[in-house]
Amino acid sequence: MNGKVKPAGNHLLRKARQSQGWSQQDVAERIDAPQAYLVSRWENGHASPSPYYRKKLSELFGKSLQELGLLLDEVDEIDTSDVEQEIIVPPSPLSTHSLYQKMMSPAVLTDPRTIEQRRDSVENLYYQLTQPDITAIALTGISDVGKSTFAGLVYNYAEEIRKASYGPFAAEALWLTIDDNVTFIDIANAILRILDKPVSDFSRLSPYNQAFLLFSILNAVDKPRLIVLDQFEHLLDAHAGQALEKRPGVGEWLDVLNSQHCCCRILLTSRPRPKGTHESPQTYLKEYLVSGLDRTEGMSLLRKLGIEATDAELQVAVQRCEGHAYALTLLASILSDYKLSLPALLKDTALWTEDIAVKLLNHIYKYQLNPTQHKLLQAFSVYREGVPLEAVQPIVVNMTRVQVLTAFKGLRTQHLLHAVGDGRFRVHNLVAEYVLNRFDEHAVHMNANFLAIAHTNAAQYYLNQLTPTYLSRTERRTISHAFPLIEATWQYCQAGLWQKVYDLLERENLFFDLHLGGGDAILLELYQFLLSGDKKDQDYSQVGRIYKHLGEVYHALGKLEKAQEYYKRALHLSVGERKLKEKCQVLILSGVTYDDLGDL
Repeated sequence: MNGKVKPAGNHLLRKARQSQGWSQQDVAERIDAPQAYLVSRWENGHASPSPYYRKKLSELFGKSLQELGLLLDEVDEIDTSDVEQEIIVPPSPLSTHSLYQKMMSPAVLTDPRTIEQRRDSVENLYYQLTQPDITAIALTGISDVGKSTFAGLVYNYAEEIRKASYGPFAAEALWLTIDDNVTFIDIANAILRILDKPVSDFSRLSPYNQAFLLFSILNAVDKPRLIVLDQFEHLLDAHAGQALEKRPGVGEWLDVLNSQHCCCRILLTSRPRPKGTHESPQTYLKEYLVSGLDRTEGMSLLRKLGIEATDAELQVAVQRCEGHAYALTLLASILSDYKLSLPALLKDTALWTEDIAVKLLNHIYKYQLNPTQHKLLQAFSVYREGVPLEAVQPIVVNMTRVQVLTAFKGLRTQHLLHAVGDGRFRVHNLVAEYVLNRFDEHAVHMNANFLAIAHTNAAQYYLNQLTPTYLSRTERRTISHAFPLIEATWQYCQAGLWQKVYDLLERENLFFDLHLGGGDAILLELYQFLLSGDKKDQDYSQVGRIYKHLGEVYHALGKLEKAQEYYKRALHLSVGERKLKEKCQVLILSGVTYDDLGDL
C-alpha cells in the first residue's frame, strides 16, 4: 500500500437527498450551485463543498453538518492529494456591451391605464429619499407584490420633479436591472460609464476598495441623481439577505451605503432586506416594506383590467388577495380565459389556488425553502389570525427549538411571515391557501389527515390559554373575552370534529356571549360549519338547537325570511313531550319574526 486512502462516498449526504425524492440537479438548483455535477462529486467523495455550500446544504436539509457528513476532520489522517478541488465554473459571461445594454433596460411599465399610480405612497417615499439622514432605501416585500412597479413610479415622479427644476436631483435618474449574471463590478462599471468617470484596473482593487471608490465618486458628483437598482435580490442569499459569496463587493458596498451620507440616492428593490457583511442597525440604508394595494386601489385596478362586478364583490377579491397587485392581475386573466364571473371564481377554491397561488409561489416554495421552513410555514398557515411563535410548536413537534428559530428567521427574511403586533405573526392569504395543500403532496387523503391533526393541535393551543385566571362564563362581557374559545371552535370545525364543536359551543355558552355581544356574523360562520359536517355525529336535538340559533342569528342580521326558514326546520325536529319547552321557545321567536315581517 502506498498509504493513500481513496476518497469515501458521502452516504449521509446522498441519503438526505434521496429521502426528499430529489435528484442531484434538484439540489443544485435549490442551493444555487452552477452545475449538478458538483453535487455528484460531493456525494462520491471526489470534492468537499466550500463553507458557503456546506451552510446552504445544512439549511436545505435542516440537518447539522455532522448529520450530513460535512464536518471536516482537521486531523490529517487521510491523504487527499489526489482528490480534485472543488471548482466553481461561473456562467458564461455576456459580452461587456450586451451586458451593459441589458442592465440599461428602461424602467418597468407604469401606464396609468393599467397600473395604479399610488400617488400618496410615491410622494411619501420620494420625500424620504430626499432626507439628509438617508443614502439608500431598499423596497422589500413578498414576491411579485409590485416592488419594481413601485420603484418605477418613484423613478417617474423624481424625473417629473427634476424636469420642473425642483428637488435635489439635478441629473437624470438612472435605472439598472440586475439578473443572475450581473456582478458588483458590472454595476460599478455601468454607473461609472454613465458618470463618464471610468476607472482603470477597477477589477484589481479589493472588494472594499471597489465599494468605497464607487461611493466616493457618487458622493463627489456636481449633479446628484437617483439611481434605481432593480431586482437586487439576484445578488443576495434568499434565506439571509446577505451578499452571495460569489458576488464580492456587494456586501462591502451595502456596508458603505449604511455608514454615511451620500449626495446621490440609491433605491433598491429586493425580496429580502439587503444586509452587508455583518449585522448592523439600519442607519443610512433603510428598509421600506411594499404592501399590497389598499381596498380602493385594488378595486380601481380590477376595473382598469376590465372586471365587471359589484363593489362588494370587488372588495372580496381585493381582500382575498390582500391587495397583491400581480395576484389581482392574474385574477383578471383567469376570468377572461375561463369566461367566468368574479363570484364564480371566488367560489372555486381549486381554480383560485392552482391558477393564482401556484404561479406566484411554486418556485419559491420548491427551490428557495428547505424542509424545516416548509413545516413551519405550514404550521403558521393553520391559523387564520396572527399568533406568537410558541403557537406553532404543538404542530411542529419533531422540530427542535433551534430549528424552529432558524426557519422562522428565514421565513421572515423572505417576507412570508408578517408581523401583526404584540409578537404575533401571520401568513399572507395566498401563501396559506397554497401551503395548506402541501402537508403531503403525494396523496390528497394523507394531506387531509395531516391537516386535520394540525387543526386539532391548534385548537388545543387555544384551549390551553384558558388558565385558571381566564374569565368564567359569567364574567365575559365582550367578544374579545371569548377569542380563544372562538378560535378553538373554528379550528375544530376545520378538523371536522363536529361533536367537539357542538360540545364547546354549549359548554361555554358561546351562543349567548356572541349573540348579545354583536358577534352574529361569527356565529353564522360557526353554525354553517356545523351544518356542513357529517350528520352521523349529531343527534336530532342538536341539529334542532342549531336551527333555532341560526334563526336568531339571521333575525339579528335582518334576514327575516331566512330566520323563518330555520325556525320551521327547528319546529320540524321539536317533536315529543320532552321537546315541548323548546318548541314553545321556537314558536315565540317565530311569532316575533312574523310580526317584524308584518305578516301578523
